Amino acid sequence: MKVLYLTYDGLTSHLGQSQILPYILKLSKDYNIKFHIISTEKKELLIKNKSAIQALLQAHNIEWEYILYSKNPPIFSTIYDLLKLYFKAKKNVLKNTINIIHCRSYIPSIIGLRLKRKFGLKFIFDMRGFWADERIEGNIWPSKNFIFKFIYQYFKRLEKLFIQHADAIISLTYHGKDYIKKNFKHSSISVIPCCSDDKVFDFQSITKQEKENLKNKLNISEKDKVLLYSGSLGTWYMLNEMLLFFNCLKQKDNTWKFLLLTNENPAQFNFNQTDIIIKNANRIDMPLYLSIADLGIFFIKNSFSKIASSPIKLGEYLYMGIPIVSNIFNNDITMIIDKFHCGYTFETLNEKDFHSKIEEIQSLINLDKNNMLNAAKEYFSLDKGVAIYYKVYCNVLK
Repeated sequence: MKVLYLTYDGLTSHLGQSQILPYILKLSKDYNIKFHIISTEKKELLIKNKSAIQALLQAHNIEWEYILYSKNPPIFSTIYDLLKLYFKAKKNVLKNTINIIHCRSYIPSIIGLRLKRKFGLKFIFDMRGFWADERIEGNIWPSKNFIFKFIYQYFKRLEKLFIQHADAIISLTYHGKDYIKKNFKHSSISVIPCCSDDKVFDFQSITKQEKENLKNKLNISEKDKVLLYSGSLGTWYMLNEMLLFFNCLKQKDNTWKFLLLTNENPAQFNFNQTDIIIKNANRIDMPLYLSIADLGIFFIKNSFSKIASSPIKLGEYLYMGIPIVSNIFNNDITMIIDKFHCGYTFETLNEKDFHSKIEEIQSLINLDKNNMLNAAKEYFSLDKGVAIYYKVYCNVLK
């Protein structure tokens, strides 16, 4: 079985290292699938991480090509990248007798659909959510700008074609799957959320001494409790509401501190540094930082596109035994937290609601870590996600 994997995200990025490589490496090793990858890399990350990624892929007999990401000018740079990807992909298909073209999100799927029609390949639309709606709802494409409005409508037409002609569709959520089944009548839809590797995110592997050393480094005392947020800020994640929640916690119990693990520049935030700690942690250090958290938080703007959203941090929090505080942004988050009693979800995000539930939420820190671990194993297991991908590959080739 030969698979051409197309991605507009880079393997050298944090996303590529957490949500592309682990799946491909395990599929290659455990199921003997021959992968050819074409990715889009940002120059600065390529310089930093290329040699390590290349060595890893070569050890698994995975072939990797890439193009450099073009940032400017807007729109035209994306068209230029699309052309570069297309010619590399076409050449790869002709050279390697590819069976399946696996396209991660919408830009690569333009190529995947074209190559399916031209060469009869099996086309997998790994949609990663409703991308065009995310661009509009996140104001990345201003909806009042007629050019971006046209582009949005164009991609919504493409989305319909991708769904209609895909041999298989991957959705991040059951909520997203239900929407596609209802509105497009497609029968071959599998759900694979943003999984986490339990060999990396394992709370039992972190020693007490390691935790104490990190807390000392961060000026967190033994009596302090830690509220944690990890990931990027802005666009979807509601920092002001998370800060409001933290302040409500502090009013009830002043031993709480807020640890933000983010790549954002700390200088842009005007915080009281004794209570709020901002750090940029490498992926390899993430489990250690997560291990000192008592609660994990994320509030996401509620919109249509979020019915198909699966935050990477959710599986990581749960595998590290961290109870969750979230808002209700799709049915999946409600299902997981209700089924395993591993956190709390707010319908509305305001000071009154926060104060009314503070005692109940503070009691979450006494939950059995198995509540969170069982949720992680059922919904965010990398082994399960990889097994579903393999089943999808086999089914499209029948």
